[in-house]
Amino acid sequence: ATGAFYLRRTLDSVENPAALAHYSREVAGMVQTLFRGGLGAVQIGQIVSSLNDALVKRLVSLAEQALGTPPTDFAWIVFGSEGRLEQTLLTDQDNALIYGEGSEAARAYFKFLGERVGNGLIQVGFPTCAGGFMATRWCKPLEQWRRLFAGWVRTPEPQALLDASIFFDFRPVVGALSLEPLDEL
Repeated sequence: ATGAFYLRRTLDSVENPAALAHYSREVAGMVQTLFRGGLGAVQIGQIVSSLNDALVKRLVSLAEQALGTPPTDFAWIVFGSEGRLEQTLLTDQDNALIYGEGSEAARAYFKFLGERVGNGLIQVGFPTCAGGFMATRWCKPLEQWRRLFAGWVRTPEPQALLDASIFFDFRPVVGALSLEPLDEL
């Protein structure tokens, strides 16, 4: 538990993602210690996911400091094992950005935010997703996401089923945008 508290304090105060170059090794050591201490996989997954959420929140905060105030509300979402709070070791990135207003200013802002946070995650040990399921590619206004989700539900083609199976276990990590329109489908 001391390792988890230490990592959390470090994440909350870091100013440069490069300072977290050993994050993946520290998480692996912490997981091993917690497992040897008798903690179950579910609890370990929740701790690791909580730390990874804190990391993303800090990276988003640092990006906002560089970019200024977001032009509209947004949500950074994660899915896969991270979305289900089951992550025990670092895997590839599975994330996306959803923002409220589809203006050109919003598109440019969130494109840069996605790149900056994604690069920060790479620096600390999260490799890119081989399938491209990352905010650098999946960065859209809420209305476009709503149409995507509705299409996946209504058209059970192989690609739609694959995309639905990937995205439907999402959960928001940071941002104030309500994702209720996606839950209603």
